[in-house]
Amino acid sequence: SGNRIDVAPTEIVSNPAASDPAVHNGLSCIGCHTEGMKTVTDQVRTVIEQTVNPPFDKDYALLLYVTQARMDALLAEDTARYRAALEKTGGVFGGIEPVHRFYEAFQDALEAPDASAAVGLQTDAFLTQISQKSSLQNLGLTALTSGGNVKRDAWTQNFSEIITALQSPDTPVTTTPDTVRPVLPTPTGTVRIPDPNLRNAIEQRLGKNPNDAITPEDMERLTEIVADESDIRDLTGLEYATNLERIEFRHNAITDLTPLTNLLRLDNIKLRGNQITNVTPVAKLFNVEWMGLEENQITDLSPLKNLKKLNGIGLSGNPVTDLSPLAGLISLEGIAASNTGITDFSPLANLRRFEWIEYGNDSSISALPSLKGLKTLRRLVIENCSISDISGLTELTSLAHLSLQSNTVTDISPLAHLKNLIHLDLNHNRISDLSPLAGLTRLERLILEHNDISDISALAKLTSLTELNLEGNLISDISSLSNLKKLIELKLDSNLITDVSPLSGLTNLREVNLRNNAISDFSPLERLPETTTIQAQDNPGALTGSGGTKITGPWLWMIVSTGDRGGADAARSDIDFLARASNGDITELKVATDGATKGNPVGNKVWRLGELSATDGNNLNAMANATGLGTGDLNNHVAYGSIALESPREQKTTMLIGSDDAVKVWLNGELVHYNPVNRGSSGYQDQAPVTLTAGKNVLLVAVYESRGGWSGFFGFTPETEYTDLTPVTRFSLTTDTTEFQVDSKFVLHLNTANMEDLAGWQTDVVFDPAILKANSIIQGSFLKHNNGQTHFSRGTINNTTGRITGITAARLTNGGVDGDGTLLSINFTLIKAEDTRVRLRNFKAGDSEGKPIQATAPEFRIRYPKTETTVTTIPAWDVNEDGVTDGTDIQLVIAALGQSPPTNPRTDVNGDGTVDGADIALVAAHLGEKNDPAAPTALKRTPGTTYKVIQHALDILHAADDGSPLFQHGIANLQRLLTLFIPEVTALLPNYPNPFNPETWIPYQLSEPAGVTLHIYAINGTKVRTLRLGLMPAGIYHDRNRAAYWDGKNDVGESVASGVYFYTLSTESTRDSVTAGDFNATRKMLIRK
Repeated sequence: SGNRIDVAPTEIVSNPAASDPAVHNGLSCIGCHTEGMKTVTDQVRTVIEQTVNPPFDKDYALLLYVTQARMDALLAEDTARYRAALEKTGGVFGGIEPVHRFYEAFQDALEAPDASAAVGLQTDAFLTQISQKSSLQNLGLTALTSGGNVKRDAWTQNFSEIITALQSPDTPVTTTPDTVRPVLPTPTGTVRIPDPNLRNAIEQRLGKNPNDAITPEDMERLTEIVADESDIRDLTGLEYATNLERIEFRHNAITDLTPLTNLLRLDNIKLRGNQITNVTPVAKLFNVEWMGLEENQITDLSPLKNLKKLNGIGLSGNPVTDLSPLAGLISLEGIAASNTGITDFSPLANLRRFEWIEYGNDSSISALPSLKGLKTLRRLVIENCSISDISGLTELTSLAHLSLQSNTVTDISPLAHLKNLIHLDLNHNRISDLSPLAGLTRLERLILEHNDISDISALAKLTSLTELNLEGNLISDISSLSNLKKLIELKLDSNLITDVSPLSGLTNLREVNLRNNAISDFSPLERLPETTTIQAQDNPGALTGSGGTKITGPWLWMIVSTGDRGGADAARSDIDFLARASNGDITELKVATDGATKGNPVGNKVWRLGELSATDGNNLNAMANATGLGTGDLNNHVAYGSIALESPREQKTTMLIGSDDAVKVWLNGELVHYNPVNRGSSGYQDQAPVTLTAGKNVLLVAVYESRGGWSGFFGFTPETEYTDLTPVTRFSLTTDTTEFQVDSKFVLHLNTANMEDLAGWQTDVVFDPAILKANSIIQGSFLKHNNGQTHFSRGTINNTTGRITGITAARLTNGGVDGDGTLLSINFTLIKAEDTRVRLRNFKAGDSEGKPIQATAPEFRIRYPKTETTVTTIPAWDVNEDGVTDGTDIQLVIAALGQSPPTNPRTDVNGDGTVDGADIALVAAHLGEKNDPAAPTALKRTPGTTYKVIQHALDILHAADDGSPLFQHGIANLQRLLTLFIPEVTALLPNYPNPFNPETWIPYQLSEPAGVTLHIYAINGTKVRTLRLGLMPAGIYHDRNRAAYWDGKNDVGESVASGVYFYTLSTESTRDSVTAGDFNATRKMLIRK
């Protein structure tokens, strides 16, 4: 079940040489390896080499299974090192197994020298403290002063209190575990908190440094404390936190709740995943409204009988059977009771506010629990059981939400009377007859995936439906859906559908999934709104217009962070991220109308040329890395792509679009497509009717990324005629000055390049008058080419407003000028040492026939070197010198790995001439540190730094770990940083195959805490295995250390056969996260022995 065990079952493994054959903590396993690694002949490599077209990566597999000669050399080296280590510990090579000998020695009682060494003191110093401190004497250490010993189990149990007593003034220690401990004044004015992990959590909450004194007054400042998964075992000290209102100590090792006895202000308690058996200490906490006690060892609920304000309780995963003590809790609204021994909920029938139950997650349950009299029940979840008879639900007429997913239900006639149902989830059952649902006209969400349904005529009158899921059934006729006009999301994938015309009138559809059917003609769907996402893969036919060539460019690209929102949320925000990044200077509408110019700035980036792969499902991320606009795996960004297209004539056509995630498309300044969706993409998905004008057309796309892949695909139907116009930079602002000093002068030139037939131009110039002063203006020579005559107006300089207005130039000689040259030179004085820029406004250019020349006005930036006002040494680990060591510095070092010497010398953090794992370790060890000595250290995520980057860095450190404190500190920091990444969406990912072994790892991610269950199915739909992972915190479970593990065996322990299997991940809604239960996803995998 995933729980840690200290003693292995003897029927699996045993040590016959010991009096007690049980293997404790696996220590006896080395008994077979007293000479190091065993010499064996590898047979796997031969099989790999002989496999012509394997389903795995053959080159990678050969790297894993090295040649026999290489393995023999490694074994010889390992044996020599093992022998050296063994003999240093006093062991005999080939003789007694040393680790077990140490294990046996560790069970013996401690004498004074051993005990002293364990606490880091000389023996005499330790004995002196025992003789002087009653707190140490009360912990049973007196015998050490007279040559006696201390039993090992007593020493281990009291070790944290021994350390606390050694580090504190003498405090008498007395415990009365069977009575309530009153809150007494502290003799030293400080609160004793023996559990170091609890103390750390309190210090952080109070903003104190480690080992700062904590007084009763400090404790009274606490109103809430959250310390999940912190290995807290003892709550002593919390009794002084008399103003606590909320505690969250999920997944610790707490057994005794006595310190909570008098915390009468508590109203929310979350203690899931501890070792609690007795809840008597919370019996008088009358203000508690939520009590989360899931995954403990509680059997008796009677101490809770007087908690009249309690409106919710979590009991899942406890061996409790009797709910009658809760019968008088008049405020109780609901109970989470999955995986318990409860079979009868009727004792709660008289509670007028009682309305929800969560139950199940136990395949051995084959019958409904008693729900008699629960007439107020509105939400009932009974999932992952083996229930087939649901007649006991007939009287629950107030139900609005019912989930019976993953059971064995065939007859749903008892549901016909539940007229108030709004949400009904019956996925993964054995249902074929839907007629009992015909009268449930209030239904808005109906989930029926993976059943045996062929006839859906009973759904014809369910006109309130907005979401309908019929995936994985036997449906061929969908005519009954034609009147379900409110449908927004429809899933019909993996059925037998050929005709989609009944869907043509469902104009509210935003998403329809028709994958893996038998559809040849999709033309009826052309009448759906252009914003509708249609998934049509794996059908004989394809969407109209599919197959048009994808526009690869080169495009002009800009990427901008979207902050704490991404994907669909960023698109729906209606924020112009170009305008936000440029303080309003550049807007989406301006670029959509005029196009972009290579090198022009937006914030701290400039537009760059880059091509877009036509096939890569992560092509935008690859483009960003290739162009230098970003590094690593980018999340919460938007990519803007601008390109000009030449059309030979006006064409009314269809544009084809695919995106991961949300997308907007503008053509000639008009928004022609908008789809705020989170999805993956490897090709076209959407269509948009557009008109290409004769001549040049400006196309701007924006693709909003959340998490995972980032891709965009753009083109037109095959009959559309157009050519890409390679972006050229026609106008630019430059200077020959390389170093700017206050009161110095410099000349700024307006240049042209790649020009054809320029006959005239005009502009205004804008600058910051607090930083720059304009002195004079001189006409350039370009329009005077071949002794041409010109008319030039210098305009009017206003150094008060920072504008030069009315600059014009026109060629009077017939014909325009081609080529490169200078149009204008402006002499400026720098009057203040600050960054600034010069911009052109109202810029226009024309040819000799009076036609406009399309161009984007250039800008010029002056970056003034900052003068240090204080002497600050930038540490080597702050690679980018921005004042803080964070994930960005790690990314820079990773990008330079292997360089010797590196292009950027700062990436060689330790200065040894090569960028390697030691440099990453040095940066990681200082994560969160700021260069200002007075600034506090804070480990946090950095915008642009992703989970994948940190995981990659951690993998490098593990591989290069030399055991030094530097590496250990760096690894610990990265592991802490990984826990800060919370994905925006819950997802199930492809499994990690393990060649030639049936075991596998299944990665997933949770956007919020949820109870997670994984089901494995054979290809015929038979359930093979259920893995209950329990409540998992929100986070990313991608790598093998965190992903779900399946050993390739069924529920009775038999190894499964090679072949295709399906795995389904579902989440359990909890009081902590009431929406987490909405997720359910299935993927396919190959198991090969």
